[in-house]
Amino acid sequence: LWSDAAIFVDPRDPEGLREALAGLAGDRWLRSALADRAQRRAASYSIERAAHGYHRLYECLTTTAEVAA
Repeated sequence: LWSDAAIFVDPRDPEGLREALAGLAGDRWLRSALADRAQRRAASYSIERAAHGYHRLYECLTTTAEVAA
């Protein structure tokens, strides 16, 4: 979902987190590029789209639960 708009770090890797934060702190262009990409990506997810997605998910879950019962 956020592949080119974020930097991912293993949460169990404190050295990796330190390196990622130091890299971001020292690279204004990278921070700006990631922020722009993330903002554009987030703008494509409207509340209507999210609500529709949840509605489809709940329909699927309730149908599956009814079949299993």
